[in-house]
Amino acid sequence: MVSALWGKYVSEVLKEVKFKYDHNGIRQELIEHMEELYKDLQAEGMDAPVAEVMTVEYMGDSQEIGKALHAEHSPLLGWIWRISRWAVVIVFLICMFWYGFSAVKGAATGVLAEYKNRVVSPVVYELEIDETVDKFGGKLHFDKIVYYADEVLELRMDYLNWKEQWNIKEGRQTEAFRLDIAYEKENEIIWLQAGHQTIKHGYGVFYKTQNYIKNIPREAEKLYVNYDGWGEDYIVIDLMKGGRE
Repeated sequence: MVSALWGKYVSEVLKEVKFKYDHNGIRQELIEHMEELYKDLQAEGMDAPVAEVMTVEYMGDSQEIGKALHAEHSPLLGWIWRISRWAVVIVFLICMFWYGFSAVKGAATGVLAEYKNRVVSPVVYELEIDETVDKFGGKLHFDKIVYYADEVLELRMDYLNWKEQWNIKEGRQTEAFRLDIAYEKENEIIWLQAGHQTIKHGYGVFYKTQNYIKNIPREAEKLYVNYDGWGEDYIVIDLMKGGRE
């Protein structure tokens, strides 16, 4: 219950509290305390009208309580708290906008990027692959091979992961995976040292790569690509596909 007497008492208390943004919370807190006190007085056998009046008496002087609450709800501290709360919200929105903008911009860069052949050596042959594998919750697509006269093999791939820009698996970042390369010639498999040059187009949820692998002889028959240097995930590409000599 909230009687007129209680309402008057609460209003007198709030007159002393200058930071009006806290009035609703203080009013609710005072009313709840008065209701508990009123119930206790009735439980002791006091009649309702008398308990209503005595509740106000037991609450104490409204002016003194108001001044005490004003000290706790300082306008300066109150404004600092409100401003800081909105500042956190604004910073969060800016970060989310920037994150989303960066992700979209990075993905668009990858989608719109065009592969370019090397100009330092002529192309000997090209080979379409079009094979997709699962990688860290996304899709790793092997697109094409371009082989150059200086024994550099270019492997073109793209990676798509809609789940998140930085997808962590066993403490590793999505964009940190490496390629271990081997080739087969005359039934002999030869693994090459890691550290092949990579040109990356785009970042985040989608990007394309051009991976340049040196010292691949023209007579190589198969290419082994381990796309998880920490595991055994690899594909085998037939370099003689299409009847190449």
